[in-house]
Amino acid sequence: MLRPPTSLWWSGVAAGLAMAFSVLCPVYLELGGASPLVASLGYSVGFVLVVLGRLQLFTENTITTVLPLLSEPSRRGLLLTARLWAVVLFANVVGGGLAAGVTLFSGLLEPPQATALLKTCHHAIAGSAAHNFVRAMPAGFLIAGVVWLTRANETQQFLVVVLLTYVMKIGHFGHVIAGSIEAWFVILGDGHSAMSAMTKFFVPTLGGNIVGGTGLFALLSYGQVWRELDDSDAA
Repeated sequence: MLRPPTSLWWSGVAAGLAMAFSVLCPVYLELGGASPLVASLGYSVGFVLVVLGRLQLFTENTITTVLPLLSEPSRRGLLLTARLWAVVLFANVVGGGLAAGVTLFSGLLEPPQATALLKTCHHAIAGSAAHNFVRAMPAGFLIAGVVWLTRANETQQFLVVVLLTYVMKIGHFGHVIAGSIEAWFVILGDGHSAMSAMTKFFVPTLGGNIVGGTGLFALLSYGQVWRELDDSDAA
């Protein structure tokens, strides 16, 4: 929370760029003949780059910044958390948009790849706002679990990231950053309404990820130890 905003910004942009691989790799694998279950492993690639590379991903910060704030509530802590969330979220979305634009307009994709990608992305952001909110809650919970477990098991970080994000993919749980990149692809490549993507997908998915990562995982994790923390302070 004390890092300079410029550091957070560029780390967040890099994370948005890296997360594009979570959108592209499953499409490449499926076009290469992999079954949907095997192709879904490609979804983990962006998360591996982000988590092991220590880049700033918004959904990771739904737990890492909230637990200190819960243990020592303060106005300054709240403002620093809000600043961190705003900068990283915006940077992730901008980085994802840059990745989508370069991918679509640089000639990187063959026509069959572009067609398959847009079809996949349309499906990913479809559904009502209520549906997208609900399916985003498990994703927020799982990403908070990734943060929790990778800090506790540094030698098994790769396996933890791959396993939990793979579950997100095969469960069709909504992730706001990966999903925003899919939204960028259909907006830039297929003329999809930006307002529709914002109101039906982005905002509800953002809310669901926060509820799952902060409202469920972080608060439940803190609830396990808050009494012990109070007792230790008293002692």
